[in-house]
Amino acid sequence: LGRLQQMALKAIREVGSHGLTADELAARLGMDRYSIQPRTSELKRKGRIRDSGQRRANTTGKMAIVWVAA
Repeated sequence: LGRLQQMALKAIREVGSHGLTADELAARLGMDRYSIQPRTSELKRKGRIRDSGQRRANTTGKMAIVWVAA
């Protein structure tokens, strides 16, 4: 995994079943959402994280996927 993928996966693992949206993940890492969101897609493709089935509002008010470790 790349550095940002590792950071994202570690943060998602740390919160356990609560999971993180892309916005929450970016805030937790102190990074821009547009740098982090692609990492969630990559980690999902690699089978490292999965959609929890939960949704939470993001900064725009839209409902966002809550990611958890696979």
